[in-house]
Amino acid sequence: RTWLLATEPGLPGWEKAVQAYRSAPSPSTIGHVTALVATETHACTLNTRLSDMLSDAGARPASRLTTPEAIAGARQLLGRVHVRSFEHARLGKATAPRTMEGMTKTLQIDAAIEGEEAVELKFEWELSRGHSEREFTAQVWANGTRILDASEVHSNLSLPNFSAIQEHVCGAKGGLIDEDFRWLVAAIVTYPSDDAFDVVSAQLE
Repeated sequence: RTWLLATEPGLPGWEKAVQAYRSAPSPSTIGHVTALVATETHACTLNTRLSDMLSDAGARPASRLTTPEAIAGARQLLGRVHVRSFEHARLGKATAPRTMEGMTKTLQIDAAIEGEEAVELKFEWELSRGHSEREFTAQVWANGTRILDASEVHSNLSLPNFSAIQEHVCGAKGGLIDEDFRWLVAAIVTYPSDDAFDVVSAQLE
């Protein structure tokens, strides 16, 4: 599969973290290594998912990105995406009496114009679901400003901020229409949670 993300295999700090653990094994030093492993694993699995989505004709029906222009624009954007941190836990399968899930993820998207400030996207997700109830919170921040705040009872979305981010990271001729850009952002920030994607993508339609 093609490597699409700006994040290259072998995250910065990997060797230093392993060396620190070998020199002084402790919960703190192994925790740093574990966090890097989780982030590195997520970058690999996210890249695989995106590569399949953009290159495998069998996977495209599940994607909005079906035109050559949209696919080219998506590839260009993904080449600016860095995975900075990732934590995810899920308890219970979809058919279980209760499912609980939590995720935090930080991404960096480089500006379309070299030398301009990158955009840091942070995503937080919590879900608690039983047979007859579902409670969730989904929040997205861009450079510290909350641009999406959704739950089962409320929704606050800043479309102007999403438009500004799109212009900043895609450029004037980015190849993605507004709806495709927001859909791709939803896919990137929420993966691997189908529940989170359903919520966020619906908010961004």
